[in-house]
Amino acid sequence: PPFEEKEFACFTEDEIRDCTFDIRKLLLTGRGRHLAICSRCLLRLKYWSAMFDRLERATPLRDGRPDA
Repeated sequence: PPFEEKEFACFTEDEIRDCTFDIRKLLLTGRGRHLAICSRCLLRLKYWSAMFDRLERATPLRDGRPDA
């Protein structure tokens, strides 16, 4: 299907962070196809995703759960 006008708008930094922590939000925005045409937003999503992964790996675990 052809792209709608709203799919050409880039994600805000807050939207990118929200989608990183809960990928379902990306699907619910209805603008997920935007990442297929916008390398800038895709790179930002990859950046936040990598940062989240590093943070998750650095978090000490006790019994498989974060030890706060």
